[in-house]
Amino acid sequence: MYDMPFLVSSLYKFLCLSALEVNHGI
Repeated sequence: MYDMPFLVSSLYKFLCLSALEVNHGI
């Protein structure tokens, strides 16, 4: 249960970074 917040945060950060990279690429 303690790892859940960190996991979600990491996933959200990765998603945001991916979206930013895609936007920059295009």
